[in-house]
Amino acid sequence: MNTDLAVIFPKSIARRFNRSKAFRILPLPFALPPIEIQVHSQTQFAADAGIAWLRETIHAMFHQPA
Repeated sequence: MNTDLAVIFPKSIARRFNRSKAFRILPLPFALPPIEIQVHSQTQFAADAGIAWLRETIHAMFHQPA
């Protein structure tokens, strides 16, 4: 498949999508500010096992120790 399309992803996500090495991953030619990721959920769902799993999964994917 040939295309002229481009997508900007964080490097960690780009690598996950490109496990088969079907795409070229190139660095941006300019700096970007850090991206802040926050997860919010309503307190009424605090005990929901599915919501807890999703929060933990997102945290594990994006957490970078200081």
